[in-house]
Amino acid sequence: MTMTDTHTKRCTRCRRVLSFDAFGKVRADREWLRAKCNDCAAELQRERRANRSDR
Repeated sequence: MTMTDTHTKRCTRCRRVLSFDAFGKVRADREWLRAKCNDCAAELQRERRANRSDR
C-alpha cells in the first residue's frame, strides 16, 4: 500500500513526510493536525522539561 498526498503531511521540524497518524490533533473537538509529528513533539517536551529543571 502506498501513501498518497491526501494521506500525508510534512513535519515542520524534521521535514519528514509522514501519514496523518503520526501527527496529534490540536484540539479534540476539531480535525486540525499539529505542525510537528508526535516524535518531534515528544522530543521538544523533553528538552523543555530539562531546561526547566536546570533553573
